[in-house]
Amino acid sequence: MSPDWRRQGRLSAVIERVRGRSAGFVGARMDVATSAVWLYWHREVPPEAAERARAEADGGVVVELRTTPYALDELTAEAARVLRTCPAAVSAGPNRDYDGLRIGVNASETPLDAVRVESRMPVELMARGRIIPIRRG
Repeated sequence: MSPDWRRQGRLSAVIERVRGRSAGFVGARMDVATSAVWLYWHREVPPEAAERARAEADGGVVVELRTTPYALDELTAEAARVLRTCPAAVSAGPNRDYDGLRIGVNASETPLDAVRVESRMPVELMARGRIIPIRRG
């Protein structure tokens, strides 16, 4: 097993321990190269998560706890709505900091500057290729 795989496994375990069963957890991301993790909660980081994060920092992992104005179900519902209502969108989901949406657009068919997305959340457009569904049978 490569050192990066081991480090990634270690960071995933840190995320799970810090997250625990805390209410309001939205998501996480990691940087294997710097041994850093970011965990996101809707509006407020629970005190028990902050306590667990301090304990993990002693193990050499940088743990940042952040808040976001949106719950995960809000982000998911808005991403689904954008996919239904914006013909140019080929993918949609939370952005990396969970404070808005990242919308993929087939830029070979629609230039990014021509795409209009109506959303109550901040939106970041990304050029994507054409999505080809895979079907069985």
